[in-house]
Amino acid sequence: MKRPKNRAFVRSDESYNFKRNLFGFVLSGLIGLVGVFQTEFFVSLLPSPSNAAIKDHIEKSEKIQHDQIAKSAKKWGKPQDGIEFKLFGDAQLKRLQEAKAILFDDNALQSELQNEFGASFHDVNAVVIPSWEMNPDNNELIGITTDGWRQATTAKGEVDVGGFTLRDRPFRTLVTLDGRPRLVLNPKAFESPKMLRLTLFHELLHAMNVPGFYPWPFTFAQNDLTYLEEYRAYVKREGLEGWHEASIWVLAVLVPWLITAWLGKLIWNYRKSQRQATDATCAT
Repeated sequence: MKRPKNRAFVRSDESYNFKRNLFGFVLSGLIGLVGVFQTEFFVSLLPSPSNAAIKDHIEKSEKIQHDQIAKSAKKWGKPQDGIEFKLFGDAQLKRLQEAKAILFDDNALQSELQNEFGASFHDVNAVVIPSWEMNPDNNELIGITTDGWRQATTAKGEVDVGGFTLRDRPFRTLVTLDGRPRLVLNPKAFESPKMLRLTLFHELLHAMNVPGFYPWPFTFAQNDLTYLEEYRAYVKREGLEGWHEASIWVLAVLVPWLITAWLGKLIWNYRKSQRQATDATCAT
């Protein structure tokens, strides 16, 4: 004959399961909420610099850079116009030129940038260099100042990003010797043709003096140009980020909220059984 379970132990187990499910319900709900913060959709809803403010920043930065170019020309001669690639191997140089050609030959993109910001990639005068060739001994060859090196030391360590840009801008110490922005590419940029084009597209916008901006510190899965509608539209149109956005919605939003819904149902059933037990006790 089966011995009946101790009812006190059963209630204790049920209470423990309820508390565990409640904790999981709250935690998974919060994870899903933070996941929403990582999406482009959420970033697009947040306040960001207007196109007028961006154009003003571009104009002020260009003035500083043009002044620097004019000063350096007197000392070292007029620098090369347009995009200059330095210190890359032949295979890397070929891939860079192919990625650049795709971006520069996209007339729709260049027209959109020109209409929105009064400039396009055709106006960019910059130098592209590899991060692995940067060291204090060749600062002058690369063309950055001591302050530029300090900034690069931090940025170069972020190996999970394709690159970064050093440029002279208002209210900041000069980082270049000749006024031309330096686009520094990390090895990650060369992982695939799409990654290289995305990195070059991103850094060329910065070289065009479009400022980086993070609308909210919790949007850490997005970058400093996601706020820009033109950036999001081009990346989506060309499929440069693959399943990045979809994976955020599935793994960081949908899955946690499905768990939340399942735990919510368990909590509801437990509370329902408790009410029924209370009603039965009162009836007797």
